[in-house]
Amino acid sequence: MCLIDHTNYNHLLMKTKLFKLFEPFYWGTSVMYANGKDGRHRRYQYDKPLSHESLKQYYSDFQEIANELEKKWSTLVKEEQIPLWQYMSDFALKVVFRAMFGFKDDKEVLEFRRNYDTCWDDLERSLTKPIQPGSQRQKK
Repeated sequence: MCLIDHTNYNHLLMKTKLFKLFEPFYWGTSVMYANGKDGRHRRYQYDKPLSHESLKQYYSDFQEIANELEKKWSTLVKEEQIPLWQYMSDFALKVVFRAMFGFKDDKEVLEFRRNYDTCWDDLERSLTKPIQPGSQRQKK
């Protein structure tokens, strides 16, 4: 028992370092940076609605989204290359948005995806070219 607690404690401390780059995006109060008793409590609270048992209520929604994708793929020309990353990331977003927010409109999901991609591209760019204080990029 002590070894497991010690391992989890080290993991909680380590993730602060691992996600330092993303701290401006998630803020320091995000669950990503929660440690100690607060981190364990928040993790426990967030895990409940995402448990296997809780997700069973969404199986029919997930199947509906999978059927839509299968129908779309069946219309493609056999030799046509499928942009799998794009399809699967869109699939994941649709599933999460349907389960968490009740969105059924693809336009809402695509709008979120466009904004997410913009943010992610900027985060990746900040790995090689940090944002300069007062720059146009910082103002965005």
